[in-house]
Amino acid sequence: MTPPPQRMPLRAVAWAVLVHVGLIAAFMIGASFKRPTETLVAAELWSALPQQAAPAAASAQSDGPTTEPAESFESPQPQPTSAPQPVEEPAPEPDPELVLQEERRKRELAKQAELRRKAQEAQAARQKAQQQEAERKKAQEAAAAKKKAEEEAAAQKKRAEEEATKQKKAAEAAAAKKKAEQEAAAKKKKAEQEAAAKKKREAAEAEARREAELQRIQSLAGATGATGSTGTAAQTSGPSAGYAGQVIARVRPHIQFPGVLVGNPTAVVEVRVDSAGRITSRRVMRSSGNVAWDDAVLRALDAAETLPKDNGRVHPVLTLEFSPNG
Repeated sequence: MTPPPQRMPLRAVAWAVLVHVGLIAAFMIGASFKRPTETLVAAELWSALPQQAAPAAASAQSDGPTTEPAESFESPQPQPTSAPQPVEEPAPEPDPELVLQEERRKRELAKQAELRRKAQEAQAARQKAQQQEAERKKAQEAAAAKKKAEEEAAAQKKRAEEEATKQKKAAEAAAAKKKAEQEAAAKKKKAEQEAAAKKKREAAEAEARREAELQRIQSLAGATGATGSTGTAAQTSGPSAGYAGQVIARVRPHIQFPGVLVGNPTAVVEVRVDSAGRITSRRVMRSSGNVAWDDAVLRALDAAETLPKDNGRVHPVLTLEFSPNG
């Protein structure tokens, strides 16, 4: 790559033109004042053949005496002469002004050449610096792009790992939750089965105790009839026909249940009393299916404290049924 051509300053061009014009004028002036040189030339005329004199005129022959012809002689041979040496002219003295102008011109040309050389070197240095700067920027951009790509790849890998970990944890949590739900459902089912079996067992036991108690009461009273038989008062071993209504009438005013019951659940409660008719214990033999209703019946028995006597008699163990609708 070559640097662009440098434009010569106008001042330098003007100086160059003036110097050339001055040189031409000086040469012309020197030529016009040059003295002509005198050239000395020596020449000798001679003839290689002898010549005879011409005859005299007729009038001369008739008038005057005749003369003897002139004696002929040979001309001497000319001696060769050397060519004349040219006279060397002294070299003209140079014009100091022209010499000074020439020196100025040479110095100006040298200065311009030096300036051009420096300008070319500066241009080459600038181009080299620009090229180096471009290469440096290109290297920096390449390094930055590489670093960015590596960071993006690392970030993407991290996101993928975090997503995989998150999904794994979610799957584990879902599996644990499902297992817990299954275990809870199994426990609940087992508890319900056990509660149902216990309830059924307790109901059977309560019924057996009730039958046994009725039989015991009947045996103590000397009755001979069945539990549900009718007869005279002396023969009846269990509570009288209206005694259950008396007990319910005694306990029901103490039942406080603010909730709403669906259907007509019945709670079967075993009540034990002493000889004065005071309630000594009570327990649910068969739940109504609503724990709140069962608890309300037990609290009502506690509030009643005593049960009425059945025609002057006290039944130590009673099995009572309580339902919202009577």
